[in-house]
Amino acid sequence: MFYRIIILVGLILVCAAGQISLLGGLPWAVSLLNLPLLLLLFLILTSENYIYLWLAWTAGFCLDAVSFLPFGLYSTTYLASALAGQVLLKHFFTNRSLYTFAVLGALTILFFNLFFFLLRNFISLALENFQFFLAPVFWLELGLSAIVNGLAMVVVFYGYHFFPSRFSAAGRKKAIF
Repeated sequence: MFYRIIILVGLILVCAAGQISLLGGLPWAVSLLNLPLLLLLFLILTSENYIYLWLAWTAGFCLDAVSFLPFGLYSTTYLASALAGQVLLKHFFTNRSLYTFAVLGALTILFFNLFFFLLRNFISLALENFQFFLAPVFWLELGLSAIVNGLAMVVVFYGYHFFPSRFSAAGRKKAIF
């Protein structure tokens, strides 16, 4: 079990580093991907234990360490998003099918972005910063982010179900991690 935790922490750190360094320079739609949150959603959907909470904190801490935003913002939003994804999965989705991966990915990304912007502007204590809710560009980017990450979760779903060796039908009866 300890070996799997080390691998997962390494994957989260690689996703966070890719989020920071790689995705920022890519075109607009691709830069909306949230790699650490996609990995966390994959773990929520495939694991039986609550290791994703530690990984959500690790991803948030890694992004907090290099961000110029107030410390703890990313940790709080990743933890809240992981918990929201788990609540959505347990109470609203009954199986782990294609629509579950896509809709859970899109809804969790919407929750993450809204919570992130609300918390960031609440910390700044400037009420004029809350006017971004009135801008149609904000809602367009929020919707496009949900669509892009939902499509990424569809790709993860097909990779999960059609990967030949480790995720075969016999191996899927128990949790991966």
